[in-house]
Amino acid sequence: MRSFQNFCQKMNESTGSLEESKSKAIRNGLGIREGFWDDFLLLLNNVEAVASLLDVSPEKVGTWHEAIKKELEKVHDSDNEVVPKDKNRLLKTGLPEDI
Repeated sequence: MRSFQNFCQKMNESTGSLEESKSKAIRNGLGIREGFWDDFLLLLNNVEAVASLLDVSPEKVGTWHEAIKKELEKVHDSDNEVVPKDKNRLLKTGLPEDI
C-alpha cells in the first residue's frame, strides 16, 4: 500500500502537458518497482473490487487497463528509440591543403 501512496504523491506533484503527465505516471510506477504496472494490471482484472476500493465507477476503472498498456508501450518505444546523430563535418585545422 505504501508504494501506491508514493505513486499517488508523485502524480500530484507532476506538472506539464497531459502527455507528459501520462509518461511521468508510467515512469513513476516503473521507478517504484519494475513489476509495478504488471501487478496493477492484474489488480484491474477485478474491476468491481478496485472501483469499490477507490470509490470510482466500474465503467471508469474498466478503461484503465487498455490506457495503461497503451502508455507503457509508448514509454518503452521512446526508451528504445534511436536518436540520429548530427551529420559529421570535417573541420579545417589550419594545415595546408594537399595540392
